[in-house]
Amino acid sequence: MQFLTDGFRHSAWATSALLDACIQAGPQKVSEASEGMYQPVEEILRHAVTVEHNYLRLLGADRPEAHPKTLDAAGLLSLQAAIGEAYARFLQGADAAALDRTVHISWFKADVSAGDALLQVLIHSAEHRADVAFALNRRGVKTPHMDYVVWALKVRDGRPES
Repeated sequence: MQFLTDGFRHSAWATSALLDACIQAGPQKVSEASEGMYQPVEEILRHAVTVEHNYLRLLGADRPEAHPKTLDAAGLLSLQAAIGEAYARFLQGADAAALDRTVHISWFKADVSAGDALLQVLIHSAEHRADVAFALNRRGVKTPHMDYVVWALKVRDGRPES
């Protein structure tokens, strides 16, 4: 399960780094929709954090009390860290049988394995981080390097930047 735990720690780190870039950019750069975007940057990130929060409930995991819909970017940043830790705690107690059990995703009207639900969370968040990074870059905002390997070397393994 370590690979999944690492995946969720990376995802929380990457989303947090992007939220921090949004805070640094200021409200004007994140509160308006960009061409080709269906929502403003901050709302896309709020959606991604909300989905991560909701999947914790679907999986029967403990989740932070705060709800993403009521928070500003700084609050989302704090909540994202707590969500990442909640997934890490959930995965510590998970085994193969836990990943094979069925969970119902009401908005898809479908039953999937818990493992597929976990992968959905990771891939969904990565998709929206890419959308947001693209929009911010088009507005002249420098975005963080969010690759998994960067996280693994720098954060997980504590290697100095080269």
